[in-house]
Amino acid sequence: MTAREPSPSYILAICEADIDGTPETRTLAMLAAESPDATQAELAALDAGSRHTRLLALHVNLFGQSMPLEATCPRCGERIEFTLRAEQLEVDPAPEAALSCTSCAHDWMAGINIDEILWRRISRRGIAILEDVVALSKAYGWSESDIFTMSEARRQYYRNAIG
Repeated sequence: MTAREPSPSYILAICEADIDGTPETRTLAMLAAESPDATQAELAALDAGSRHTRLLALHVNLFGQSMPLEATCPRCGERIEFTLRAEQLEVDPAPEAALSCTSCAHDWMAGINIDEILWRRISRRGIAILEDVVALSKAYGWSESDIFTMSEARRQYYRNAIG
């Protein structure tokens, strides 16, 4: 499955559903976006493997398979940047990735926090959308709904045009 460009309203609705800013409400907001017909009680009752599977599906739907990540080697402290594909992760019970440090050759299994990774990407996208609205409405007098009808590429073009 390839990523589709989510509507700005969709991304912002997920961000706004994070009422109290706790990891639990963030995860429920993302799960509700992925499974809109499920109740909050049903989503809260999901086991870890089912939760991770649904969050990975949402990641793929919104951003594609590629997951740019970073880790710190537990032996030497070297920061390692790497990219995983969502399909590479074993999600039950907890996602992990086999890593190897390029500095000291230490191998280890690193836990992958799907909830945090996905939330970080969604919230960054939400902030960028709101920054676009502010900049474009000031520069061109467009309404939020006008700006939301534009693709991300068009919004970026107009942002670049105003500096």
